[in-house]
Amino acid sequence: MGARLRLMAVYLVCAVMSFAQQNLDNDAILKLLKAGLSETVIVGMVKNQPGKYSTSADDVINLKNSGVSDSIISAMVEKASGGAPQPAATTPPQAPTTAEPLVLHDGTPVRLRLSRNLSSADAKTGDTVDFEVLEDVTVDGTLVVGRDATAIGTITLAQAKRRMARGGKLDVEIDYVRLVNGDKVTLRAVKETSGGGHTGAMTGAMVATAIVVWPAAPFFLFMHGKDTTMPKGTEITAYVNGEIKLDRAKLNPVAGK
Repeated sequence: MGARLRLMAVYLVCAVMSFAQQNLDNDAILKLLKAGLSETVIVGMVKNQPGKYSTSADDVINLKNSGVSDSIISAMVEKASGGAPQPAATTPPQAPTTAEPLVLHDGTPVRLRLSRNLSSADAKTGDTVDFEVLEDVTVDGTLVVGRDATAIGTITLAQAKRRMARGGKLDVEIDYVRLVNGDKVTLRAVKETSGGGHTGAMTGAMVATAIVVWPAAPFFLFMHGKDTTMPKGTEITAYVNGEIKLDRAKLNPVAGK
């Protein structure tokens, strides 16, 4: 039994060597298969030796009917086509839109409402003033400033009524509003200026970045004696001061996780 196995091994080696230097073809593959070579060996020979294979539909059917395995036929077809088939071209993935910054443009309006009464009689310069945001502010569909958010102002001049029938004065500057993520964005009280001056468009009521509240301002002032007041609920419009780039992910809780 051992001698027979050795003879078979020698036969297989001789069969392989006989095809080692020749160009393989369909007939050669059938002879190798008939000689008892394993599928792995034949596939290796197809891939590593020169060969010219017929791989039409009829040829492949004949090979299959003759007992040639799918792996060997696949290697023959690949060799006949000149190598491995090229993968289909794919469109490179697009960078996620969340990486693109949002821009809150200069002059974007923010509608505000005063949260408490102010009066020149008891207000003090340097005191802070709270405003409530009345409407959502969005950029490209992303919420930037939410309704009911807080905006902060500062009293820059508080002067009670004086002698000689001089009324009180009250100047309030809009400082900033808080975004949905808690960051601050600077605001101003006028949308734009013209020429070299700093006077805004709201007749006598706003100068530079401040809301100047004095007896001549016509919009929301009520005179009580000779003091100037700004009642709770007074509505004004402030404006974003400058072009502000925002991180989309930080504004969107889902994207930011």
